[in-house]
Amino acid sequence: MIPRVLGRLIRYERAVDGFRELGPGAEILVKPGQPVEPETALGSTKTGSRVVRLPLNEGELASAMVLKRPGETVRRGEPLLRRASFFGLGNTEFLCPVDGYVEEILVPQRAILIRELTSDVRAGVSGTVTSTLPDRGVTLRFDGTVMRFFAGWGPPVAGVLRLVPDLFSPADVARNLDETYRGEIVWACSTLCAEAILEAARLEVAGLLAGSVSLIELQRAAGELRQLTGRIGLPLTLVISESFGSAAMSPVYRRQLAAAVGRAVYLDPGSTADHGWARDPEIAFSPHEGATDADAEFGERSVNCTVPALVPGLRVRVVDLDAFGKQGVLVAPSEAVELETGVVVDAVEVLLEDGERVKVPTQNVELVEVGNHPAASA
Repeated sequence: MIPRVLGRLIRYERAVDGFRELGPGAEILVKPGQPVEPETALGSTKTGSRVVRLPLNEGELASAMVLKRPGETVRRGEPLLRRASFFGLGNTEFLCPVDGYVEEILVPQRAILIRELTSDVRAGVSGTVTSTLPDRGVTLRFDGTVMRFFAGWGPPVAGVLRLVPDLFSPADVARNLDETYRGEIVWACSTLCAEAILEAARLEVAGLLAGSVSLIELQRAAGELRQLTGRIGLPLTLVISESFGSAAMSPVYRRQLAAAVGRAVYLDPGSTADHGWARDPEIAFSPHEGATDADAEFGERSVNCTVPALVPGLRVRVVDLDAFGKQGVLVAPSEAVELETGVVVDAVEVLLEDGERVKVPTQNVELVEVGNHPAASA
């Protein structure tokens, strides 16, 4: 298991420093000290080249008509190729799957190399630029809420958070997803089916946020999208809060996200690129306009947050393999325990919601919420 850093799943803080990854070759559009709003473009990032395979065999190549030349701009859904069909009595067109411009026509490979257009990376929060790293990204300082999640894929995105009732089945997808969600972040409270991911990609939804997703459904959606677009990986950002499989989103998360519906949020799928330690997926958003320190969303307990001592009574989520994703309450302070491998680690005893008691290394528990417990002020 990849080690995870112990800390709160939900933080309400002042002066949060958040790094916005733009990627190699990105053009930074802001300067240190510049104030930003959720819709401010921090920079433009290039999405790279894509090889678009043409549906031709060797015999059809000579009679087919390529409608674009190198250097010409193409749009998603615009005809790229026209060839005769039905014994020459009709024509069949092949439509471009992306926006960009034609770099090269690869005749022997029966393919076209398309350079996709750049896209802007938005701030997603109200704050101030503290530093910039050329070809890397931007660091922001802001006041607000930061929520850690379980797993994520895709690039960081910003958009308006929209709640849909459910995306558990193809019928739910047909009923609840439509063109009005284009460019926004869609929040579903339970698990996702493959059709939800496919339809969100077709509608150009910016991101999907859900409780869980089955690995089988995720692999099926990724495979179908690769066949359709020729790209490896998901063409949108996907983040889940609980686990793989079928699990509803925790009420703790739902309460916080409900306050952000209709507002701009920033969704970061995280990574495991740095020294083998997981940088958890996060969603961040600023307090609503007019919020004060008395608000539940941004209260006195938000200031100078630190990780409290692991004392009995704290609510935690277990990320140990034997009880992965389960929640419970600490019932005993940490103590040194020798594992089967002979390694001695600090471990805590957790009373799970199903009544089972387990001992878990402290690095494999996450604090769900502290509430008014005395440890909150430790």
